[in-house]
Amino acid sequence: MGVTVLQQYPMIENRTGPQTIEFLTKRVVALGAVQVGQFLVDCETYMSVPQLGVQRTVHVLHNSEQPASVFALLESGSKVVPLIADGLFDLLMLKMTNIYTSKKQTKIESKGPRFEIGDFCVKLGSVTMSQNFKGVLVEVSDTPYSSRKEKELPKSDVEESSVRSLFLRICDPRKFPTL
Repeated sequence: MGVTVLQQYPMIENRTGPQTIEFLTKRVVALGAVQVGQFLVDCETYMSVPQLGVQRTVHVLHNSEQPASVFALLESGSKVVPLIADGLFDLLMLKMTNIYTSKKQTKIESKGPRFEIGDFCVKLGSVTMSQNFKGVLVEVSDTPYSSRKEKELPKSDVEESSVRSLFLRICDPRKFPTL
């Protein structure tokens, strides 16, 4: 299992979201990364109708890197149930409009460039909620073991420190002294 570090990047005064993504893109490219495409993760929230009594929430997530899967978190009181399903789950939610209603104002997206640098994947995501910019996420992860030769597999503690090291090199270490 790989290691992933995901962190909100602090917004710098007088810099917009696109300017921040451009700044981080230049840092990543300067480290030798190659842009290999774009990514998109979205989340839509559904609330149960009041007639059911106990409030239930379903968060439905899609990831462009796993297009055949739909991810969901079902919340009911203190219980949270994770779910992975195929694309038909979206159709099921459409059929359940008498039980769950979509909260359109809370649709959240994170999208942006995807880079590869050695054995690592770097994603710079611009986060929006209902078309309004909310922040920037930086994700650094190692590539799956299946894409490496057996002898090149690092120990998990070495791997974690490598991911954190690359993360700190992308996100100015003076602003991220510790994680």
